[in-house]
Amino acid sequence: QLRVMQELLENAGSAQLKVRVDALSIGVFALKPSVKADAISELRRCHLWYDYFGVPQPRAARAESDQHTDLASDMGRAVHSIPGYVALSKYFVILAPPVVHKDTGRILDYTSWTGRGWCRLERLGRALSPTETHILFADGTSTLQELGAQEYIVAPVGTANFTVEADR
Repeated sequence: QLRVMQELLENAGSAQLKVRVDALSIGVFALKPSVKADAISELRRCHLWYDYFGVPQPRAARAESDQHTDLASDMGRAVHSIPGYVALSKYFVILAPPVVHKDTGRILDYTSWTGRGWCRLERLGRALSPTETHILFADGTSTLQELGAQEYIVAPVGTANFTVEADR
């Protein structure tokens, strides 16, 4: 995924990146495009917070929930800072190209991203942001799809999949 992000940023800087609005957001939520392709070039010069690298990863899944709520832990502080990063960011990009999970062999993509609880929580934080609420989705390196933030209404956090049930 990191290589996809690098190529995406390169394409943004060279004006080769397209932006489109998905049909569901137009039809159901009457979303009008708010991100123009020419504005995307600033992605090349942005400060980037990548959730996987920005949050220390637990060594054992059963200890994960305790680490999330323990503000003394690096993971706890990182998890509690997620709403701030999401709310203050100009662009919220879901990077979900289809990749094979190295341990399970399952395909990970946008569908699996929308099923994960922590991802849904990040999306909800974006929808509730006091500034920017648009969400951009990338499954490759040439097109960003603008999504409506309202999807949280039909896919709430509490019904998502959590590795650790206590995180629900």
